[in-house]
Amino acid sequence: MYPLPVEYGHVNRKLTYQQIVSTFEALSWTGMPVSGRVLGAQFGAAGKAGRVFAPCRSLRKRDVPTSVTELHRRLREAEQGRAAAEVARECALQRVERCEAREITHQDRWANEIYALLQTAQQLEGKR
Repeated sequence: MYPLPVEYGHVNRKLTYQQIVSTFEALSWTGMPVSGRVLGAQFGAAGKAGRVFAPCRSLRKRDVPTSVTELHRRLREAEQGRAAAEVARECALQRVERCEAREITHQDRWANEIYALLQTAQQLEGKR
């Protein structure tokens, strides 16, 4: 995205959209109200900057749940996502265990094969 200018003093400071969004999200997790002024203070900027305030307004509208049923829906989605992640984790752990068992079997087989070849080579040397 294009950098967004934030004016302070006589110098323009350019903030990227990602800086604004990440700061908004970080501050919103603290529970404190987030506005363009708070973001300006976060980056040492003063004064109004419409290009900073606009993303804040859109993020605030998108982030505010409309009702208790919306909160319940989000909670269900989060719980389903967590359950799916746990299932994926268990599947991954089972795959790792199977791979480890195959690798041990493979290493043991070739160790026995090499040992048998060494024994055969030693017997052949003894017959010379």
